[in-house]
Amino acid sequence: MIKFSTIGKIPDGVIYLYMNGESSYSIARLLNIDASYVRSIIKKAGIARNPGRDIEKLVRNKLLKEGHQVEQMKGDYPFDLLVDGKRIDVKSASLTINNKKANCFGYKFQIQDGSHRKTMKDFKKLIDEFYLVFLDLPDQPIYSIDSQVINANYTISIPPTFATKYPIKFMGYLGC
Repeated sequence: MIKFSTIGKIPDGVIYLYMNGESSYSIARLLNIDASYVRSIIKKAGIARNPGRDIEKLVRNKLLKEGHQVEQMKGDYPFDLLVDGKRIDVKSASLTINNKKANCFGYKFQIQDGSHRKTMKDFKKLIDEFYLVFLDLPDQPIYSIDSQVINANYTISIPPTFATKYPIKFMGYLGC
């Protein structure tokens, strides 16, 4: 374990830890700073990895440790992981605050990016479940949701209270 006093200033420490394989979320916990501050340092330094792919790998590793059969798919597949024969698309979100509406905030999971697609992905046929990772919560809880129950085309929003119309199922924590 690296002691904070040996790595100097916070930006230098963040860069050092990130370059040595730590995720932005683990760095935030380790240095007791906000994860958004860590991400801004990484972005300014020009060393950012693909955060979505990083989360997919962390989820894959967690599932492998739990004894699941897991295959990570290439980037051109309509889903991210094949878990025990199920097609899983991993989604992650940080808490988003809508400045236009007071008290309007939640986790917005982007189901598909319409700005980069000529045709929409029919996720009800191509994906069995979505795994939703809540990045700003302690230990990043993971929930699953059956793709058949989602009616949204682009995003689904889940409030911080988890009071949602979607039947999400708690799966565990990514940070454990």
